[in-house]
Amino acid sequence: MRRVQVEVVDVPVTITGSVPMLISVCLSPNWEFVQLEYSQGCASQRFFDFPTTTHPSTMGSDAGPMSGTRPSFTTLYKAYLAAFNSHSLPETFAHLSPNIRITYLSNPIDSSAAALEKAYTDHWAVLKAPIVALAIEEFEEGVRCTLLDEGAGKVAKVVYWYAQEDGGNEWKHIKHEILEVQNVSDGGGAKENNGADEAVTLSG
Repeated sequence: MRRVQVEVVDVPVTITGSVPMLISVCLSPNWEFVQLEYSQGCASQRFFDFPTTTHPSTMGSDAGPMSGTRPSFTTLYKAYLAAFNSHSLPETFAHLSPNIRITYLSNPIDSSAAALEKAYTDHWAVLKAPIVALAIEEFEEGVRCTLLDEGAGKVAKVVYWYAQEDGGNEWKHIKHEILEVQNVSDGGGAKENNGADEAVTLSG
């Protein structure tokens, strides 16, 4: 049985030099997609659907984060995101496996500690606003997230994979899978194919 937790929010966004907009995230009526829309003035446009691979008919009455054998990955991810947004390398790296692998649009990129330290610190130097999790879907091995970088005007879809390490006492990130990065101002019409370092930090 697949148990998931999906959190949804409305986030007001003002992209520099443009009209204020509202990012809305909601479950589709059949629970097959998390719908991400933006509203700007009188215009509204949905710019991508995030498949949940889950429908209420497949979920038990106790649907939600699994317990007993592992902690809530949603809770662990929120702690990681808070560490990232605090711009603390020690706190951020405490959530990562030394053997973490990162892929961007299915392509592996340098995931060494030195490369990640440079990517994080370079991005924090220009980060204009905290990364916001617009949606979090928990599955058996991690979380699927829709993330907003308001300062850069970008939205990313990222999957975070967890595994037990340190003798089974710690759950750490073993993989960041960056699926898609889009410009909010383009209504999601243009996918980003910028440098891998930027993609790493967009993964939050």
